[in-house]
Amino acid sequence: MYEQPAQTWPDQPQPRGSNVLGIVGFVLAFCVSPLGLILSLAALAKPPRGFAVAGTVVGLIGTIVWTLGGFGAYYYGGVFVKGVGLGTDYSIVQSQIASYSGSHNGEVPADLASAGVPESARKDPWDRDYKFERSEDGKSWTFTSASFDGQFGTPDDAVFTNGMSQSDMQRVIGTVIEEHMKGGGTAAPPAPSPTPDAEKPADPAPAEEKKPE
Repeated sequence: MYEQPAQTWPDQPQPRGSNVLGIVGFVLAFCVSPLGLILSLAALAKPPRGFAVAGTVVGLIGTIVWTLGGFGAYYYGGVFVKGVGLGTDYSIVQSQIASYSGSHNGEVPADLASAGVPESARKDPWDRDYKFERSEDGKSWTFTSASFDGQFGTPDDAVFTNGMSQSDMQRVIGTVIEEHMKGGGTAAPPAPSPTPDAEKPADPAPAEEKKPE
């Protein structure tokens, strides 16, 4: 029996396939935004483009958020690490000085090296030397870092003294970070070094010649 083949009319809707790459890009845009954005952009070249367009929008927004979040984590994480470093160094110094004083009738050492403080703890997290000062009676001491701006005598100095409690130490570090943020989160530029011309004394003015009368 002869069967007539089915005819396809021009206006008859054709079955639409799926854009697998667009679907994958859309899903990844929610969890790994940069990768989802890349896949969604590639999927725009093939219909249907619904998931590809949605994945591009979601991936773009997510990538921006990722970038801003990563920058914030890097910056504020660095500030936090510096604060932890200050606390660690102070703990080492306090322990070493206490050990030294215990064997020297309560006397405080003249410097950190004499107390046996390791060289790594004699420099602050910015790789600058701490300022160590002993009181006149030799019974107390002060341990100071110039911290972020690198200049002693400014509000963001980290000043530690002997016998501080854990809460006192945390308060000092918190104040250092707060003062740093008040200044816009940037270190002060170093003072310009004098130029060779500035160090030279000015040449004396030439003597005025007298004309013969």
